[in-house]
Amino acid sequence: MSQARRRALQEATLQYVQEKQVYDKIKKRRRRGLYRRLFAYSILTGIITFAFLSIFISQHTLLNEKVKEKAELEAELELANKQQIDLREEIKKLNDYEYIGEIARRDYFFSNDGETIFTFPNESSGN
Repeated sequence: MSQARRRALQEATLQYVQEKQVYDKIKKRRRRGLYRRLFAYSILTGIITFAFLSIFISQHTLLNEKVKEKAELEAELELANKQQIDLREEIKKLNDYEYIGEIARRDYFFSNDGETIFTFPNESSGN
């Protein structure tokens, strides 16, 4: 092989090695950039997931509280409806003169003609 040809081959080999090194550096830089982007995306995804989970849990807790409050209010409404029915029955009874007379005899010791009222001591008085 001639000297010129050998030198040309060496220069071509050197140029190839230099281009390969530059290509490897670019490839390494791209790979490092890829890892950085993936890491940043995973951090961002983690933050968003945490935010959604915390919102979901707080809304679930609030919903449970509202369900309990609704159940309590429904029980209170049912009690109020029962009281309303009892009060309406009491109003009907209070419009009856015989019932009013019964209450007056019981509570205020009024008597009809010819009746005598006897009172007994309460057993809860202690004597």
